[in-house]
Amino acid sequence: MALQFSKTQFGVEFEESYLMVKSLRFNKENLNLEAICMIYPDKACRDAGSDCLEVKRFNVSVENSSVNLFEAAYDHLKSLDEYSEAIDILDENEE
Repeated sequence: MALQFSKTQFGVEFEESYLMVKSLRFNKENLNLEAICMIYPDKACRDAGSDCLEVKRFNVSVENSSVNLFEAAYDHLKSLDEYSEAIDILDENEE
């Protein structure tokens, strides 16, 4: 899963920016999740192994340790103003 959205960086608008959660760190004691995200100009750049535009980290509080942590991370991202208009992008093996 990934998010597609419009992003302006370096004075250039990237209309199909592609954000994917690259890794997660979960602290079971305080139910805090850190999502490390990579943002690419578009999915083709990501698929080609190009460098990302930006790496971002987000902290997410989850209700319990049995939730799907990737889904919790993406749900949190979509709740932020910056990604509220983002479109969900699924890989071929996801439904």
